[in-house]
Amino acid sequence: MRINIIFRIGLVLALAIGVASTAPAETPLRVVSYNIHAGRGMDKQLDLTRIAGVLRRLNADAILLQEVDVLTKRSGGVDQAAELGRMLGMHSYFARAMSYGGGEYGNAVLSKLPFAHTSTLSLAGGVEPRSAGIVEIVVPRSGAKDASAAHNGHRVMLVSVHLDHKKKETQLEHAKQISEEVERLMEKNSSAVAIWGGDFNARETSPIWDVVRKQHNWLMPQKHETAKATFPSHNPKSEIDWFLYRTRGTKTPAPEVREYKAIPEPVASDHCPVVFAVELRAGR
Repeated sequence: MRINIIFRIGLVLALAIGVASTAPAETPLRVVSYNIHAGRGMDKQLDLTRIAGVLRRLNADAILLQEVDVLTKRSGGVDQAAELGRMLGMHSYFARAMSYGGGEYGNAVLSKLPFAHTSTLSLAGGVEPRSAGIVEIVVPRSGAKDASAAHNGHRVMLVSVHLDHKKKETQLEHAKQISEEVERLMEKNSSAVAIWGGDFNARETSPIWDVVRKQHNWLMPQKHETAKATFPSHNPKSEIDWFLYRTRGTKTPAPEVREYKAIPEPVASDHCPVVFAVELRAGR
């Protein structure tokens, strides 16, 4: 009788282990958004090494940057996107918004993983030209034996954006354009998840949130209750830097948000960086 009970217990444990081993593993992804003010801090000093130090401490898998200079006179002719990528050991992509000071100015994306797709969406009609930098990376699933194989990874689209700071109607139009382009690219590239972050120049009551959520299926998580405001960095009062996310279709599980908060950093830029950490989940 005792042997029979032990056998049954062993069988239950074996079945439980088997079920656990076949359950989809969650894959962590840590993304940071940071308006770097072209590397110029609140002390008026241009210090890209200081920006790199802030980002290094945050240990992100991918970084979305705004107000990035490439070869401008005011920034000493430095390609800031490429230089930050070099200092952090990450791949870099620059999304030009406009010509400025003998060089270019716009957004950038840095990633530990190579880019599977890169593109720039030009956004006209505001106080100044804007752009959205759109990239795709393939994040290896937890436990995957062959990390280089696309079928073993989550295809994630990342969008870095800096919306117009004055015209609300321009913000609405640009939000629609970005959403429609992301939808098109997600369908074309079979991306499972899109993460959109940046300096939206929009507060929580802005009308753009209803547009992107109701018309384009973006999800808008809430930041940590005590770490919401991002600007100005030395005394944050305005919550204008955000993250949104969405999936391609209803069969793709939405990421599980693990961390979403502004990080105190009073000097390096006029904005605080924002951390967005999620667990990517495979379809069941």
